[in-house]
Amino acid sequence: GRLDALTPDGEITLADFSTAEGWEVIQDFSRPGLYELKASSAAASPEFPSSTRYSWATGGVGLRGFRAGGPIDPLPLIVNPEFLEVADAEVGDEVVLGMSTYSLPFRVVGVADFFPTLDPGEGPFAIVDLAGFRRLANLHSPVPPSRPNETWVRLAADDTPVGAVVDAIEDDGLRVRKWTDAAALVEARTSQPLVGAGWGALLVLLFLAVALASASGVMLFSYLDTRERQTEYALLRTLGSSGGQLKLVVWFNLFLMVACGVGMGTWLGQLIGRGLLPLMEVAEEGARIAPSMVFTTDWRTLTLCYVVLAAVTAMTVLWLAWLSSRVRVQQVLRMGDA
Repeated sequence: GRLDALTPDGEITLADFSTAEGWEVIQDFSRPGLYELKASSAAASPEFPSSTRYSWATGGVGLRGFRAGGPIDPLPLIVNPEFLEVADAEVGDEVVLGMSTYSLPFRVVGVADFFPTLDPGEGPFAIVDLAGFRRLANLHSPVPPSRPNETWVRLAADDTPVGAVVDAIEDDGLRVRKWTDAAALVEARTSQPLVGAGWGALLVLLFLAVALASASGVMLFSYLDTRERQTEYALLRTLGSSGGQLKLVVWFNLFLMVACGVGMGTWLGQLIGRGLLPLMEVAEEGARIAPSMVFTTDWRTLTLCYVVLAAVTAMTVLWLAWLSSRVRVQQVLRMGDA
């Protein structure tokens, strides 16, 4: 029959079910097609020439029935890479997640490696809006979804006592089983001034030692290379090369060595760092730490290294220019003949 509403102005017909328009089946998304709602004339009568027929099959989960409205849009979902691997899905795909007594559709919209209070090492996880999840869960299950079991509170001021917040929550009838101060937790993990200062000084000493070794190596190599090739430079002068052209030959060797050394050193450093990083993620008990370490590049320090090498190269260029200008062609050729 018709669906009427009793109002102060009388009866108002909400639906006569002559067609299925405006109504939607409460679908079992794990096994679609078990339920159907469509217009039918099988039960035609003078009062109801056309009606809406609802049919179902056994084997479904969740509520059985139909509701007003259109099709349900999948809820946006943020997952971790392990979830995508298990579900064999990609960003943008629609997946169906089965709960204990019902299933709901979701669409993967993003990937996150970590999320507060979730350990990716324990298995896949998914993040969904609580209000949207409750709305769909209430449509498909007679049992209300579980209530939240944790909450995050941002204090208005840093000096706000955490105990006062806990007391306020318990005054509202909620029992606080455990609480954690995030600022205190981070401070306990990072406040080691002696260790930090020791490592900082050690890194500075290592940096200075490497910089001095690199500078002395560049200068020594350039000096020995120039001395060994004096005969070649003298022959180039006798063949008509000018002093400027001879300096360009000397400088080309230096710039080629520095450019190749810096490029190869940066590339090999990244390979070694990425290779050693997984070995440093293992804790004392043999399990991997969470969150895991991420390989990053301190471009400010790296730029400082490049500046030091550039300064050393510039000084070596001036030094080699002075050495090449002191080459005596006749003396070098006589020494070569001898």
